[in-house]
Order: sequence, then C-alpha cells, then structure tokens
Amino acid sequence: MLRCLGLDYERAAFERIIDKYLHLDLYPDAMDALAALKGKKLAILSNGSPDMLNALVKNTGLDRVLDATLSVDAKKIFKPNPQAYTLIEEKLGVGPREVLFISSNPWDACGAKAFGLNVAWIERVTPEAMALLCVESETIAPLTMFKALRTQMDELAVEVDHRVRSLTELPKVVVAYES
Repeated sequence: MLRCLGLDYERAAFERIIDKYLHLDLYPDAMDALAALKGKKLAILSNGSPDMLNALVKNTGLDRVLDATLSVDAKKIFKPNPQAYTLIEEKLGVGPREVLFISSNPWDACGAKAFGLNVAWIERVTPEAMALLCVESETIAPLTMFKALRTQMDELAVEVDHRVRSLTELPKVVVAYES
C-alpha cells in the first residue's frame, strides 16, 4: 500500500500514526450531537482492535456517552462482511430494523444497508471539495486515495436511508426515523 501511495516505510512515522489513532480528535460537532441523543443506545462497531478502541474511546471522552464499543476482532472478520454487523444484535440485543447505523465510510454504509440496517451516511467530504485537492500522478497521491475512499457512495449504487453533512443533523434524523 505504501508503494501505491508513493511513500517509504519509516518506523518513527509509523509509530506516530499508530499513536495518533489512540488520540484522534473528535469532530467539533460530535459531543453535542451525542448529547442530543441521550437516552438512545449508542455504540461503536469498528474494525479496530479492542485495545485500540478502548484507549481511543477513553482518550476522547466518548466513554461518558457510549453504551458499548464493539470490535469485529472477536469474529476475525472485517466490515463490510455481513457477519460483522451481527455483533449489533448479539451484543446490544436489538434487531437490524431497530438500528440506525451511522458512518462516514461509504463501504461501511453500503455493507450495513445490505445487511438490513437503517443507515445514515455522513458525507463529510463532498466530491466538489475533493476535486479541488486531488491531482493526477503516476502514483496515487494521498488526497486522491482519500477521495476514492470517501466519495464513492454514488458509484457503489446503494441507496442509504439518510445522507447528512454533519453530526448536528442526526437528532432530526433520529426523530424522523422513530415516527
């Protein structure tokens, strides 16, 4: 993958990146949106390892608002494999039709929708904004790779239930979803 991106492996840089995953910054709208959803069962379903997820959740303060942090690690599979999404019912006791699955990853939103979950896709990176940042080259520039991963929803041809631009829109989506 590094070669594809035109990058060399540097141990110190790799360790800084891995450490950053334990201390990611939340989007500015995250805590307000989650606070507005108080009383709802809130959880993370991630491809990350339990150790990484637990550290990240604690370091960001999400441990104060989440009911659960679910890792696919125990099943030895990764999203968007349909078996990954079975963890929601197994661990939280809610069926697919009772869930509003939220993701900014198109591949994850599509996998959740194909599994039968209600899905809200957060379109944080619009194709218009990314077009200004991406360039042509013999190797794939990091921003081009980011664009490929974040703006592929339309190419995947899966209709999600809701498309939103920020977490601040979620409380309204949840109210509409419940009625």
